[in-house]
Amino acid sequence: MLRRLPPTPRTLAVLASVLLTGIAVDPAMAAKPATEPFMFPVVGGATYFDDYGAPRSQGSHQGNDLMAKKRTPIVASCSGTVRFHSGARSGPMLYLRCKTREYVYIHLNNDRKGDDGKGGADTAYAPGLKDGDAVRIGQLIAFVGDSGDAENAGAHLHFEERYLGGGAVDPYERLIAAPVPLFATPAANARTASTGITLRLRGRVAWTATLPSGAGRLALRLTRVAVNRGQPISSRALIVLVVPAPLVAAATPADAIGDLVDVVTDAEDPTYRRQSLRAGSWRAATVAVRARR
Repeated sequence: MLRRLPPTPRTLAVLASVLLTGIAVDPAMAAKPATEPFMFPVVGGATYFDDYGAPRSQGSHQGNDLMAKKRTPIVASCSGTVRFHSGARSGPMLYLRCKTREYVYIHLNNDRKGDDGKGGADTAYAPGLKDGDAVRIGQLIAFVGDSGDAENAGAHLHFEERYLGGGAVDPYERLIAAPVPLFATPAANARTASTGITLRLRGRVAWTATLPSGAGRLALRLTRVAVNRGQPISSRALIVLVVPAPLVAAATPADAIGDLVDVVTDAEDPTYRRQSLRAGSWRAATVAVRARR
């Protein structure tokens, strides 16, 4: 004679799924959400739309195409390990395996000059980066290109998101919610990583504030930015800087709104917060008015 056992919490969960959807879903088989920090892979952003699943000659599109200027720096979207690969259709590419996801970067730069196709690993990947290296979120890993079958499609990064050991997932929602890096950080063992990074900013004053401590806040709508002594790049980002008390009188007058100013920041460690321009993460070392409105 069979005994009828009381239902377990697991049985009740599956039964509830059957009653609500008509399909029994084992909670243990559900994919784990990606909870680790995630950063947009192209420095300064890119032009894109949700083209996941769009028809292609080889089948449906498995990622999003992020259109950007050739040789634009590409960063690690999360901390993990890189693997290099190359193919006739993909050109130089890499896999970034992180804690909960794997990301695929395709059509990396293979040109030395123009569209000569004479580049290789040294033009596609960050200087000094090796196959199998561990990287941290925001670190420079590669450069945008038009290699493989993207030669006539314009420079872009084909970006894929995949479950570990599973299939592709539409990365669009994650991309539009991600902070866009203003710059790429060097490898952890690079000299600039130990000495800190200085930003040279130019922008118009959006607002100012003075705090009870005597320090201040200066919000700039940027027009350009340079890292250390590097070439300036255009930017329309908004950055909110900490202004030390000795600079407040000169940097935050009530009539400064709209002024074009140059700011040099203190040398800081290139953290995730600073790279994604979180308010108050950068401190002004000098502020100079370049032009009044």
